[in-house]
Amino acid sequence: MAVGIALEGWWRADQERRDNESIQARLVFARYDVDSRYLVVVNGSGGAVSMVKLTEMTGNNAVGRWERSETDPVQFGEVIVEVIPPHESVKLPVYYRFHPGQIGANPGATPTITFLDSDGRVWRRVGRDDPQRQTAHTSST
Repeated sequence: MAVGIALEGWWRADQERRDNESIQARLVFARYDVDSRYLVVVNGSGGAVSMVKLTEMTGNNAVGRWERSETDPVQFGEVIVEVIPPHESVKLPVYYRFHPGQIGANPGATPTITFLDSDGRVWRRVGRDDPQRQTAHTSST
């Protein structure tokens, strides 16, 4: 019985530690603004985040590609923002090219980002889903 009580206490302490670690990560997210065709990365936390990478954009399965401009395709996994200060957001133009000469928005697009919190922990966040702690900050994250 003592072992069970000890394990429950350990589990609760571990859960509380993980909840505390994710406080900042829950305040950082990315969204795709269909009207302006911007990727908006928001840091609503009190600490800076860094090395923000766009790792994926999921959408409506249309055939095409994501671009920053006509000659600059989005390279998933590359750093798109070095640092976002506390309580700031960054807007980046991102277009969807359906066919040559036809760009537009991709309704329903959901960005996935990875980033470092102010304590150097790596997080992955899909849209507004709960952030997931990662073990490494690689291009395949």
